[in-house]
Amino acid sequence: MTPDESPPMRLSQILVRLNVAAGFAAVFTAITATVLTRFGQTMALPPFVFGLLAALPYATALAQIPASFAVERFGGRKRVAIFGIIIHRALWLAVAAVPWLFPRAWWWFGLILFVGLSYTSAHIGTPATTSWAADLVPARLRGRYYALRGQLVRVVNILLGLGI
Repeated sequence: MTPDESPPMRLSQILVRLNVAAGFAAVFTAITATVLTRFGQTMALPPFVFGLLAALPYATALAQIPASFAVERFGGRKRVAIFGIIIHRALWLAVAAVPWLFPRAWWWFGLILFVGLSYTSAHIGTPATTSWAADLVPARLRGRYYALRGQLVRVVNILLGLGI
């Protein structure tokens, strides 16, 4: 090993980093979901648009089907996962800028557009992320690891939900 190379990470370090990433993702999800409702209230959105906002995460989840086929066929799981999540997060800056990008009468459209694109890019990255992470976790640990990770995410969501 040359002085410029870092030693390879141990499995335990990889699993801890994956859990930390899941914790940050849970924080992001809890904050954006809660703040999005308040943001919509300040924009005086009609109830129908709130209904659309509530349906978007589920409707855009259909993007996972072609995304999983594409990742399986063409590969590039790491690239698709990273770009999908980066685009998902970056689009929240566009969501925040809706009042400056659209006239007041079209705020609802801008909000639906950018939130929908954000959720879609997250769902495109999800199959790649899941597959990539499953390869990093050995089969003998996978069940316990994902159970612990799920508990961590739930605790973070509950605490942040109560706090926000």
